[in-house]
Order: sequence, then C-alpha cells, then structure tokens
Amino acid sequence: METSQANGPATTSQWPYSGFWRRVAASVIDSLILIVPTTIAGLFTLGIGGIAVWLAYGTYFESSEQRATWGKQACGLTVESDAGERLSVGTALFRQVIKFFGHLLSFVTWLIVFVPVAFTAKKQGLHDLAVSSVVRHEPEKGIPSWLVGVIAAIVPAIFVIGILAAIAIPAYQDYVTRARVAEGRNQAAPLRTAVEASFAKNGKLPLDQSQLDSVSVPEGRNRVAYHDGRIEIALGGGNRQSVVYLIPVADADRITWKCEAENVRKSQLPADCR
Repeated sequence: METSQANGPATTSQWPYSGFWRRVAASVIDSLILIVPTTIAGLFTLGIGGIAVWLAYGTYFESSEQRATWGKQACGLTVESDAGERLSVGTALFRQVIKFFGHLLSFVTWLIVFVPVAFTAKKQGLHDLAVSSVVRHEPEKGIPSWLVGVIAAIVPAIFVIGILAAIAIPAYQDYVTRARVAEGRNQAAPLRTAVEASFAKNGKLPLDQSQLDSVSVPEGRNRVAYHDGRIEIALGGGNRQSVVYLIPVADADRITWKCEAENVRKSQLPADCR
C-alpha cells in the first residue's frame, strides 16, 4: 500500500509498540463514541450508513496528522507505517476494512485478526500485518494503566455476560412457559370433567362451552375456554398466538384427550403435547 510522509514528530519511531489491552481500551472508547452516529446513520439504510460512518471515522483520523482516532488519542497511541510514516487514506481504509470483518463475522475471526497483537514482535494484528502498520504508545501519555485495565475489562465482561444471557434467557423463557402450560392444564381440569360428563349423559361431544353444565374455571394467567369442540389454553392471559389445545376424542363409551400446541416450542411442552 502507498503511504505519505509523516508530518508528525520524528521521535515516534522511538516510542514502544502498544500493548494489546491498551489497544482494546482505545477500541472500547471509539465504540462508545460511535454508538450514536452509527445507529442514526444506519437506521434508514439497513445498516450500510452505520458501516460507512465506522469506516470513515477510522480512515480519516488514522491517516490524519494525529494518526489516531479519538479513542487512540485518549490512550496515547498513534498508527503509522512500519517505516514511521503516516498512512495514506487508501492504506488506512484497507486497514479499517480488515478490522471491520474481524469484528463482524464471528468470535473466531475476532481472534484471528486481533489476538496476534499479544504475540507478534511488533504487536501487530492481522490488519497491521496486511498493510505493514504499527501502533505505538507515547510514553507517559494517555490514560493511566489502571484505567486501561478497567476499560479493557468491559470487553471480556460483555462477552461473558452475553454467553450467560444466551444460556439463561431461553432457559428462563422455557421455564416460564412450562409453568404457564402446567397452570393452564390445571385451570382446564373442570372443563375436562364437564366435557366427559356431557359425553356420558348425551352420548356425543359438546361443541361449545354453552352446551356444558355450569362450570367454574379457576382464574390464572391464561385464558381457558371450551370452543369448537376443544379446550383452548391461551398462554399468558389472552395471547392467542401461543395456544395449547386439549382435544377430546370419543373412544367407545369414554373420552381420551389429545394435546396439541400452536407457536410453542417443544422444549416448553409436556411430553404428551409434543
């Protein structure tokens, strides 16, 4: 990639290469800065505007005289070529594109692109190696190391919280729905008894709750009623999108019950409803 001569101080080549966590901290700061503009820009463009803002931000600042985004400046960092020159716009853009795909595709690509910073001699990630860039830390400049640790800890904390949430939230949702299904079946018990009594008396299945003798359905979070020849348990107090059906089937002189469900995951249902 083509580079242009640096206008910044020549002493940058004397500065040490930046460590992994200080760069992570700078990335966190930049992400916080970009939350609002990328969200607004992407709101009506299916996310494309947000991507453009993200790429333009990094490209502009890292190819400028400052050689650093606001997050990097806060951490005392500069980005330059391996020869100590300021990056050209094209080089800076290509570097940002590789970073973008590292963030975008998966956790595995994040590891491939960024973790080499912690192990390579010049602390270069894949995006640095691709354009022969390095990131240096001006001694005694930028936020102190303890604050770097606090900010950098946000990344693994969010990652761990995300994993726990991905496990816990579906499990909790399954638990809540299973509890509602169980409650709904208990609420439906008087209706089942009334349907069986009506069949024993009339020799045929009733079609509607009005054909049943007076029956009291316990109150609960679900709406339970006998309709169209079956008991409908609308989960969550009237949400007809998630319904469990208890369907009476006449078998000689007795009734057996079949269970079906609509818009309820199998993991949330008892075995006879799956």
